[in-house]
Amino acid sequence: MLDALARRLGLDTNPVIFFWSAGLMVLFFIVLVISPEGTATVFEESRWHAPSPLPAGQVGYRRSVLSSHANDPATGRCPQCGVSGCPDWRNAYDHLPAAGELMAEPDQWLHATPTER
Repeated sequence: MLDALARRLGLDTNPVIFFWSAGLMVLFFIVLVISPEGTATVFEESRWHAPSPLPAGQVGYRRSVLSSHANDPATGRCPQCGVSGCPDWRNAYDHLPAAGELMAEPDQWLHATPTER
């Protein structure tokens, strides 16, 4: 039955997969129409998570990893590990902002200064 319908519609995909997917989309649409408030709450809650704080020692360590494992511009590799895309650097790069921390100490950020001509 599904094969005949798929041929009539000119589908080039597996009819079982296509019709199951279409049925699930229709079911999802019906649930959204019946209960828009409930689904909105579920999506809002899943979208935002409060940052998990890092201990102060971890913050300092991860900031030092960012500076010591940054790729050397001349070689494009980490001076410590000798690889491009150092796993230690990526780990620190991911965890600091996820914990709501700055990537460097606040006094290390450069302040905009006028350039001389």
